[in-house]
Amino acid sequence: MTIAPPASTALAFGPYVLDEAAGRLRRDDGSPLELPPRDFAVLCFLAGRAGRLVTKDELLDAVWGHRHVTESVLKTVVSRLRAVLGDDPKHPAYIETAPRRGYRFVAVPRVLASAAATAPSLAPVPPAPAGGNLPPALPPLHGRIGDIAAICRQLEAQRWVTITGPGGMGKTRLAQAVGQQLRGQFRDGVFLVELAALADGAALPGTIAHVLGLPGKAAQASAEALGRALSSLELLLVLDNAEQIAAAVAPLAVTLLAHAPSLRLLVTSQTPVRGSGETLYRLHGLPVPPPPAANDRRRTPRAPVPVPGSMAPAGASNAVSLFVERVQALLPGWSLAESDLPAVHDLCRRLDGIPLALELAAARVPLLGVAGVRERLDHRLQLLTRGARSAPARQQTLENALQWTFELLDPLRQVVWRRLGVFTGSFTLEAAQQVAADDTIDEWAVLDALDTLVDHALLQTLPGATPRLPLRYRLLESPRAFALAQLQAAGEEARLRERHARALLGLLQHMSSRWLDTPTLEWQQQVLPDLGNLRSAFAFARAEAARAPLALALAAWGVSLWLAGDATREAVAAVDAVAPHIDDPGVEAATRARYWLAIAQLGTAMLVPADRGHAAAGQALEAARALGDTTAMYWALSHRIATAQWADPQFDKAGALAQMRALEAPDWPPLRGRLLRFALALDEMYANRWPECRDRFRAEYELARRLGDLRTAWIAGANLAHALIVLDAPAEALAVSREVVAQAREHGRLRTAWGALNMQGVAAIRLGERAEAEAAMRELLALQTVDGSLAWTIDHWPALLRLRGDQDNAARLVGLADAMAARASAPRGVLPRKLHEEDVAALRASLGDAVLAERRAEGAAWQETDLQRVVRGTAPG
Repeated sequence: MTIAPPASTALAFGPYVLDEAAGRLRRDDGSPLELPPRDFAVLCFLAGRAGRLVTKDELLDAVWGHRHVTESVLKTVVSRLRAVLGDDPKHPAYIETAPRRGYRFVAVPRVLASAAATAPSLAPVPPAPAGGNLPPALPPLHGRIGDIAAICRQLEAQRWVTITGPGGMGKTRLAQAVGQQLRGQFRDGVFLVELAALADGAALPGTIAHVLGLPGKAAQASAEALGRALSSLELLLVLDNAEQIAAAVAPLAVTLLAHAPSLRLLVTSQTPVRGSGETLYRLHGLPVPPPPAANDRRRTPRAPVPVPGSMAPAGASNAVSLFVERVQALLPGWSLAESDLPAVHDLCRRLDGIPLALELAAARVPLLGVAGVRERLDHRLQLLTRGARSAPARQQTLENALQWTFELLDPLRQVVWRRLGVFTGSFTLEAAQQVAADDTIDEWAVLDALDTLVDHALLQTLPGATPRLPLRYRLLESPRAFALAQLQAAGEEARLRERHARALLGLLQHMSSRWLDTPTLEWQQQVLPDLGNLRSAFAFARAEAARAPLALALAAWGVSLWLAGDATREAVAAVDAVAPHIDDPGVEAATRARYWLAIAQLGTAMLVPADRGHAAAGQALEAARALGDTTAMYWALSHRIATAQWADPQFDKAGALAQMRALEAPDWPPLRGRLLRFALALDEMYANRWPECRDRFRAEYELARRLGDLRTAWIAGANLAHALIVLDAPAEALAVSREVVAQAREHGRLRTAWGALNMQGVAAIRLGERAEAEAAMRELLALQTVDGSLAWTIDHWPALLRLRGDQDNAARLVGLADAMAARASAPRGVLPRKLHEEDVAALRASLGDAVLAERRAEGAAWQETDLQRVVRGTAPG
C-alpha cells in the first residue's frame, strides 16, 4: 500500500522514469522494471523528498504504517532497489545511506508529465485491493472487547462515529479491531487512511482516493468528486489521526456521506471533528486496579491466583495484563511476583491505564525492575522514552505524544494547560479560573480552554461527592507532568504555585466559616477533594523562609481538612513545623488565632497532649476575643471544656459553659449549637453523672440523625455506648455501636468513628460474643496502629485475651497497660479504670498473686508491637 498521495507528474532520474500515479518504474526507452509494492512505495517516498535525509522511522511509518516491522526489512528493500537501479552503495548515484539515521535520494529528478495525469476524473469503480487494506491479523487488544462491541453497535445505528481520546490511548488499534470485526459486513471492504502526516487539508480527498485505488486525477480530487466516486460503494472508511486537520475532515465527511448512502465513517481523533452527523465515542484508559482498601477496611486481600498457562494473575485488570505481556515480550519467562503486585498496581493507576504509557513503562523493567520504574515515575517524561522504533516518532516517547497534542492547541490554551499543572488531584472551575486567569486571560477564556482540554481528553470531569456539589476537573497524571515541565520552561512555576496556594487558603477560610452550620459529613465531602492540593501547597510554602506566613496560614486553616481526611499525623506535623513562626511580623492576627484553635482541635481529638490543647484553647479564646470573633470564641470555649478533665481538673467548666450560653443567639440553627450540647454532655461525664451523660448523648444522637449530621451522630453514638457500658447495659451499647459502625463503614469513614468500633468490641467482650469481639478489636487495632492512639484503649485488650482463655498474655497486657498509664499525661478514665480493676481481680483469681505479679512485670517491658502480636496471633476458636 502506497501511503503518499500520487502526484500528477512523473520523476525522471538517470535512465529511469518513476511514475507514481501510474504505479510503475520504467526505463526511459519505455521498458518496465518490476518492483514489489513495498519497494515501489519506498522509492516513491525517497524520490519525492530528493536531497533530504529521510529517517528510518519516517520510512517505516509511511510505508508500513503501525505494523511492527524491523529495520532489517527496510535494509532488504533498499538493497533490492539498488540492485534494480544498478546503484553502488559505496558510491551511490541514487540512494545514499546515512549510518544509523536513514537514507537520502541524492539524484536530482526531472519532472515529467504523468501518464495518469490525463486520465479521466474519478469514476465509481470497486476499490482495490478487494476487501480493504487492513492487516490480515492484528496483535491482541487488551481490555477493549466492550469498546469494540459498543462502537460496532454505534456504526450500525449511525453512519459516522469518531473515537476520541488523548494520544497513546490506542485509538488506532481499536479502530483497526473494529474494522476487522466488521470486514465481512461491507461488500467493498474496510479501508484505513492514515492522516497524521497530512499538514494540509486540501490533500485529504486525494489521499483517500489514492488509498482506495480510485483511478483518475486523485491528487486533485475534490470532496464532491470523491463522493460521486463512492456513491455506489458499500464500505467502511477509517480516517485515522484526524485531529490536526479536523477543520478539513468535517466538511469532507458531510459531503461523502451525502453522496454515498452505503458509506460508513469511523474517525479517530484526539478531539471531536465537530461535523454534522458525528457521533462520539470517548475512549478512556484501560481498567486499572482499585486503590488500596480504605483506611477503615485494612484487611489485606489475598493475592490473585495465576491462571494455568498464564503469567498474569487471575482477575488482573486489563492494564495489568497489558503491562505484564509487554514485560514478558522483553524478558521471556518473567512472571509477576506477588511482591511486585502493589508496585504494578500503583504504576497502572498513576499512568491512568493509558496503553502507550504502560508499554513505555514496561520497556524500562529489564533495566530497572518493577520497583525501580515505580520509584522514578515522578520523572516520567525522562523515564518513558523507549518506544518501538517502528512506531511513529510521536509515539516513541511519552513526551513526544504529549508534545504532539500540545502543538495542536492555540497559545492561550497551551498557557491554561500548563498552569493547571499546579493542581494536585482535582479542582473546581472557580479554582481553575483563580489560578489560570490573569491580565491577558480572563475567566471566560479559561472556561473555553477547559472545554478544549476536555475535548482532548486531557482533562477529566468528575461529579461532585453529592448531587449538590459542583463538578470537579482533573488533569490525567501524564498530561499534568507535561504541564509542570512546560510551566518550568516558561519560568512561571513559582508564581503559579503561590497563586494556587493562596487560592486554596481562600477556600479553606471560606469553608471554615461554614463549619458550624453544615452537617459535618457534608462539610467534609466538600473539602476532602482538595486534600492533595493542601499537601502540595503546604510543601511549596514551607520550602522558603520568605513564605513562612503563608505556610503557617495553610497549617492553621488546613487542620480541619487534614482531620477530615484522617491524615492525623500530617495535621500534627504541620502545626509543629510552623510553630517557630507564630510570632513572625507577617502573620495576621486572625491567622494566629486560628493556629491556636487548630492545636486545640488536636487536643480535643487526643492527637496532642491534653495540656497543650487546653493551653492553646485559652490562647485562641483570648485572640478571638481581641478580634471580636464570637464564633471562634464559642469554638475555643468548647475545646477548653473538652480538654480540662485531663489538663486542668480545677478548670471552671461552669463558667465556660455560661460564656458559651451567652454567645448563643436565639435565631441560631440547631446545628450551630452542637458544640454547647456536647460540652454539657462531657461535663456530665467528667462529673461521673452517667445517667445524665447517657441522656444528653442519646438526645444528641437522635437530633443529629434527624438533622442529617451523620458524623456528629456517630460521635454522639460512641459516647452513648460508652455511658451505657459504664452503666452496665452492654446489650444496648452493642446495638448502638453496631448501628454507628455499619453507617460509618457504608460511608467509608470508619476511622472517624473508631470510638464506636471500640465500644462494639468492649460490649461484645462483656456479653461473651467472642467472634464479634475478635473482629471488632482486630479492626480497631489496625486503625489505631495507623493513628498512633493505642494508649487510649490499652485497658480494653486484656479482657479479649481472657475471653480466649489466654490468661498469661492477658496478665502481660495488664502490665503493659500499667506502664503506658504511668507515662500518660492524664489518669485513666472511668471506663478504663473499671475494666482494669475487673481484669486484675479475674486474673488474680485464675493465676494467683505471684504469677500475676510476674506476668505483669514481663508485660511492663513490652512494646505496642507485642500487643499487636498477641492480638493477631491467635485466631478465634
